[in-house]
Amino acid sequence: MSAEDRKFMEIVSSSITLKDHHYYLPLPFRNKQVVLPNNRDMAKQRALNIIRKFKKDEGYAAEYKGFMEEMITKGYAEKVPQERLLREKGKVWYIPHHGVHHKRKGTIRVVFDCSSSYKGTSLNSELLQGPDLANTLIGVLLRFRQEHIAMMADIEGMFHQVRVHEDDLDFLRFLWWPDGDTNKRLEEYRMTVHLFGAISSPSCANFALRKTAEDNCERYDEEVIQTVKSNFYVDDCLKSVATEEQAIALTKNLMDVCSQGGFKLTKWVGNSRAVLASIPDEHKAKQIKELDLDREKLPVERELGIRWNIERDVFTFRVIVKNRPLTRRGILSTVSSVYDPLGFLAPFVLKAKQILQVLCKLKCGWDEVIPEEHSILWKRWLSELDQLSRFQIDRCMMPENFGQVKTAQLHHFGDATRKILKSCVFCRRMQARAGEQKMADLPQDRVSPDLPPFTHVGIDYFGPIEVKRGRVHVKRYGVIFTCLERNKWNKTKRYFSPGDLVVIVDDTAPRNSWLMGRVVEALPGAKGLVRSVLVKTKTNILQRPINKLCLLLEAA
Repeated sequence: MSAEDRKFMEIVSSSITLKDHHYYLPLPFRNKQVVLPNNRDMAKQRALNIIRKFKKDEGYAAEYKGFMEEMITKGYAEKVPQERLLREKGKVWYIPHHGVHHKRKGTIRVVFDCSSSYKGTSLNSELLQGPDLANTLIGVLLRFRQEHIAMMADIEGMFHQVRVHEDDLDFLRFLWWPDGDTNKRLEEYRMTVHLFGAISSPSCANFALRKTAEDNCERYDEEVIQTVKSNFYVDDCLKSVATEEQAIALTKNLMDVCSQGGFKLTKWVGNSRAVLASIPDEHKAKQIKELDLDREKLPVERELGIRWNIERDVFTFRVIVKNRPLTRRGILSTVSSVYDPLGFLAPFVLKAKQILQVLCKLKCGWDEVIPEEHSILWKRWLSELDQLSRFQIDRCMMPENFGQVKTAQLHHFGDATRKILKSCVFCRRMQARAGEQKMADLPQDRVSPDLPPFTHVGIDYFGPIEVKRGRVHVKRYGVIFTCLERNKWNKTKRYFSPGDLVVIVDDTAPRNSWLMGRVVEALPGAKGLVRSVLVKTKTNILQRPINKLCLLLEAA
């Protein structure tokens, strides 16, 4: 953890308080006595620019005003009290805002631009980002695949459930029209919560969620607390358990423990109708509320980049490709649009990456039309892309009625060719009775680099792989040395003895000027191993480590 991250943790750990089932955290400033310039004029101009957009698009204006009204109604923002309008110099900051259209949901989200700079200063530049307290995406998804009964949920407005200390509220001011009426004069409002757009908000929100689990660890089962700590990716909860009874109890306890910190778990979906029936309607996802659980099929849910066909309990894939030019840039854009966090599609995507690699070797420009022979290969790959919709992977790693797991093993297989680095982790589980199950959990195929870090002669290299250290996945190259002969003459190692003629290595001098001398005494260490010796030269007796000596002639 860096010094800045440690400072962040000290600030939030020492200042966090719980009031009315919500945690209050300060803004983690780099400098406690921060002084900011008065940027009100800049924020005012940005607000006036919004009016022009409102006039061009009435739908945009209605959604924008509705969003702001909802923020004020729910208490996430408030009008600045009269007695707080005048603050000491440097203790007020105005945040400009703008609307961003969510393509998939078809709605407007108002984003507060905390990175907006005025006189070389922005709110984000003065805040500590904090450590990444979120679980790894691949870890959450793999845990989601462990058992047969699976559920998903979402924390409603996660960032907005974490309040800001009273002393810091005026750093979160913004300008808005009362009732959204642009004919009225702009007035000053301020956020009361950690807002979407501040660099510190993700760490603050995750810290508050973990604090909720820690503060209630004695009231709930270990599984409930561990779920809060390990099965959330920011505001998304993905969990799997062995039985419906476990799932029903867990969903109830999860909603209860999260509510202790002001976090409301909503949009529940799952593959068990009994579990869904036990969840109150106001906490279910919209498509589940409208469903007749006794007759209709469960829907397809998209979360964290994966499509889950809940009825069949499988992961499915759908890639929508836009028309791109036949250039390196267009191909790269298309390949990058295939989002596959678990690597299921790696063998298919690998073909496109190989085409890109060849184009790089040919030194094709980013916007040059690619050669005809490669264009044919690319069009063939594109024609097969639609077939991914027919590809599916079981969500659960274990087949139904597999029984009790006696042992579990991980096997890693690596192979290397001139073109491809192939690497795959297999999970092998054994039942209490005779029977085995094998599945490829983590395919990690990669295009082999032109100049790999290791030669092909005598070496099987299977990297890159992901090595987990604590909460961090670090990419490393793994190497297996096989049948590699040492091509230079080797000699049995011996210690230096008195009388040996040696040359003293000096990295700062030319080799022809290195001193020559005889060993007069060996100096063994605590374990009896000789690490250094005394060498007599023409003019002096020197102590040198043995790795800085070259043997010329052994003592008789």
